[in-house]
Amino acid sequence: MSAVLPSLLLALCLVSLPAQAQKNGPVTPTVPPPKLEPLPEIKAPPGAVDDLEPAVTIRRKGNDTLEEYRRGGKVYMIKVTPGNGLPPYYLIDQDGSGRFLARDAAGNPMAVPQWLLFEF
Repeated sequence: MSAVLPSLLLALCLVSLPAQAQKNGPVTPTVPPPKLEPLPEIKAPPGAVDDLEPAVTIRRKGNDTLEEYRRGGKVYMIKVTPGNGLPPYYLIDQDGSGRFLARDAAGNPMAVPQWLLFEF
């Protein structure tokens, strides 16, 4: 019993230490931040590119949906979604020449079936 009493007193002291560490004084209210004025809108400098994000034009051609992506006024990609349930494909102008290459949704070149059936 003599060994239990010091262990019990030590445990009681350790448990009461966090409660004694707290301040008992009055809590000071926090000061609200000062009223801030809204900043004026900054205009782009002359000659700056206004359209950093691509502009998208959506058109319908028959049952197909064409999404034209433009940057700087030039079309650089067209997403074609067929209306018959086939997966979409992309026409991409890679070098800015105006020639569009067909790509599938994963970005791979489309394999167009080409067979020679008859030759005369």
